[in-house]
Amino acid sequence: MINVCLRKHGFYLLGIVLFAFVINLGTAFNDVMIRMKQPLFQQVLVATVVMLYLYLYSIQKIYHYLFFDAAWFISLNPVVKGGLFVIVSAGLITLIHISILNFLLAQRNHGSILTFDYFITDFWFFFVPLLSYVIVLYLKPYTLLFKLPEINTDEISVDNDPVDQEIQQSIITPLEINQKDELINIWRMSRVKSFVFDYFQKFSEKEKAHLDDQIPLWKVVMLEKSEMVTFGYFINGEKWGLDHMDDSILSNPWLVKISQNCYVNMLYVIEGLSRRSQLKMKLKKENALSKEVTFELVMLHEEIRKIMEKTTGSDRLEKLLMITRRMKVNYKKFWDKEALSVLDENKLMANVGTIHGKAQ
Repeated sequence: MINVCLRKHGFYLLGIVLFAFVINLGTAFNDVMIRMKQPLFQQVLVATVVMLYLYLYSIQKIYHYLFFDAAWFISLNPVVKGGLFVIVSAGLITLIHISILNFLLAQRNHGSILTFDYFITDFWFFFVPLLSYVIVLYLKPYTLLFKLPEINTDEISVDNDPVDQEIQQSIITPLEINQKDELINIWRMSRVKSFVFDYFQKFSEKEKAHLDDQIPLWKVVMLEKSEMVTFGYFINGEKWGLDHMDDSILSNPWLVKISQNCYVNMLYVIEGLSRRSQLKMKLKKENALSKEVTFELVMLHEEIRKIMEKTTGSDRLEKLLMITRRMKVNYKKFWDKEALSVLDENKLMANVGTIHGKAQ
């Protein structure tokens, strides 16, 4: 976790320094070496780096307020939320930046920065990267540089039914979900499923490959039922038959039935369907007729798909991921706002069963 944090700060520092160079050079790229040797340019560069860190912090504070504290904002349509966040963040930072530059120029008797020439040249070297960053930040909030505020779990409403609590305790494995984890906090507030995926991706490869005991649902990518046994396709790419499996696991809200025999763990699924075309040959007397048939496939996260393809094979994996027409209703229901709002990440810890031949 520390290495991930250091890498993030390292990438940010590199990006900020490069951005500072771009801002201060503007259209004067032909004088790069001459400017870099000037003490004033070096001082301004360092000051710009500090200023950019303050901008990042300000943008994140805006994000925190809108997505964590502003109830009116959280209830808005996602498209409207994205537009407002981008406009408010980019607009406010741009206004602050121009005001600072204008003040500094006035102090040095260079006049005002509010000129037509500035807004058709150097202005865009600042505004385009800023706008791009704010858009990416909205789409991928886990790229936030600074730590998110913790959520008071006491304020989150829960069902205190003792029977439900007993069931809940019975499905939790020793590796429990860290309810104060940053990604879980964001998931609970935003209901963007990719944060839960990122949370489970943090676990070590050794933990993901450990299949000797009762297996939690988060380690299962797909379940395939046959007449004799149910097979599990696991996050490490392995496929095993399952023993001591309670069929009630098939009603777990994270599992969605996509065909007669296949269930997919939606933790590893990207919203939307992928379309594949296949030519089928039909013989009619002596004439060979070709017919193109289109299939719709459930899309796995790229990292998971690559792991599955290595062991299962691309063709076999596509057949497993084909979604039948009747099952599209199940798939679409999962993505409903109401369904996501009550989706419990703890149910990913439900026991699926044990591997055939390894049960104790």
